[in-house]
Amino acid sequence: MYATIRLGTTHRSGAGFLRLRKAGGPRFDSSQHTQKAARLQELPAPADTGRVAASEEPLGQKSASGNQWAADADFVMFISREQSAERDPRLLVASNATPQMSGMGRFATTAPLYEQFRPPYFPEFFRTVAQKQMLGRQHALIDLGTGPGLIALGFAPYVGRVVGVDPEPAMLEAAKRAGSRAGLDVELIESAAEQLPRDVGPFDVVTIGRALHWMDRNLVGSLLERLVAPGGTILICSARSADDGRNGWLDAYNEARRYWSGATDLTRHRQDLSAVLAGTRFRIEEPIAVESSHELSARDLAYRTLTFSTSSPAALGDKVDAMLRDIEQRLLPFGRDGLLREVVIAKTDVARSPPL
Repeated sequence: MYATIRLGTTHRSGAGFLRLRKAGGPRFDSSQHTQKAARLQELPAPADTGRVAASEEPLGQKSASGNQWAADADFVMFISREQSAERDPRLLVASNATPQMSGMGRFATTAPLYEQFRPPYFPEFFRTVAQKQMLGRQHALIDLGTGPGLIALGFAPYVGRVVGVDPEPAMLEAAKRAGSRAGLDVELIESAAEQLPRDVGPFDVVTIGRALHWMDRNLVGSLLERLVAPGGTILICSARSADDGRNGWLDAYNEARRYWSGATDLTRHRQDLSAVLAGTRFRIEEPIAVESSHELSARDLAYRTLTFSTSSPAALGDKVDAMLRDIEQRLLPFGRDGLLREVVIAKTDVARSPPL
């Protein structure tokens, strides 16, 4: 049970909700947390904070009014369906904010760009995986390192409950906006996966995208042992440009990425699932891959470069504009009428827990 304080108006008013807590602690003064929570939601602090109702509700369950709550170690927020204006990521790139200046994490300045410019997960991928895994409304899913919610929101129509976890508030803001646009409610927890409270879980499905390589390899196995219910599934998802020659521009793009980021290994995010799960109860199953294609511009690929931590706006600083111009010029010869075709392979490695 949690000592909680709930602030806010009724759901009918369209305002967002904040629920604040300290796990295992007494009821507390919420004023010190209100500013942080309101900033995360990009909503003003609730106007009627004089109307405070104490409640004690387990993490992740619905309140008496049917609203869904999400939590981190400090506060809980309700993800409302109200629409928010879309930002122009090109304007946000011009920001001079850096992690050092603001206390943001390594992906803070990539968040506005990530959803739009990373290789996409197409709807067919989620539909195929959901069918093969026989997902249904009775299942609960948690997405570790959710970022802007690409995987969490993709699977949301196929399960009954979705939780996204990420340590970066800016990424959670992006996930909230994406959920609002899609009309989907997800629970969002601001936390490193390895630091999740022990009372979170278990879940029928645990998903991880391009985040596994950021996690502590010494802790991941025990974390998954705790989070995955008996008979549950682990899905390690990725979406990448096909590197078999069909994306003729890819070598030139990767060369440019190495030049501007200084990175020598562009595949470090690819992890051997059998090694990660060595010594655990999980058994590896056949992976699932879905191939799709789309058109994008050389400029889009230049902006994609800003979504990687080693070439983020914070990392490049005043070199952002030069990088964008350089990569666009390198890729223009590969296009037709200003557009390039990208073949994307979306894949999930699969591991399953034996049933009880």
